[in-house]
Amino acid sequence: INKTELVHFASKHQKNAQPMSSFIDGFNDAYEGSTLKILGVIIAVDNEGNLDWSKHFEYLRTKVANLEKDFKRIVKMTYGLDVVSALQVYKTCIRSAITYGSAAWYEPCDKPWYLSSDIGTTGPPDSQVHLDTAFNDNLDHFQNKFLRVILGAFQMTHRPYLWNELGIERLDLFVYMSAVTTRANLIETDVWKTIVHAKSRVETF
Repeated sequence: INKTELVHFASKHQKNAQPMSSFIDGFNDAYEGSTLKILGVIIAVDNEGNLDWSKHFEYLRTKVANLEKDFKRIVKMTYGLDVVSALQVYKTCIRSAITYGSAAWYEPCDKPWYLSSDIGTTGPPDSQVHLDTAFNDNLDHFQNKFLRVILGAFQMTHRPYLWNELGIERLDLFVYMSAVTTRANLIETDVWKTIVHAKSRVETF
């Protein structure tokens, strides 16, 4: 039990809920917290018991910083991997690490801004931001850090030039497609039924 961390989910209408130590014999209050890491995804709850993904986004920022340092060691203009190989390493290792678990934490809009007729280059309007605003602003910034390293581009190089030069989609678009595909594959499976059942139990608690 000392290796266990629990998140107490509660209805926002529930007042003065008793601590988890009241429900589990021998439970140590020191291990009760508002965050929980499950298979590389940080799950947190706010003061009202609602899911809050900001902790996971902070974790991603730290991960990206460490990955960037390692990536720069193997990709340089004068030595290291060529552009094609470096891009393959990014897609295979780094992008998958950043977007890992997106089926859990990503909340797509009903009509994503990049599927509209006016795509633009500055990002989605505030009215269609479903994730943490700072994370949305930095999602493509994460990817562009690595694309600039691959091409040896200047810091002020516009993002569309990086995407066109390397033939790669925006990272937020890739996350959207990955999340939707994973969820579609889970529908009507035992895993999906378990998730739906757990969600209904939490909502009616």
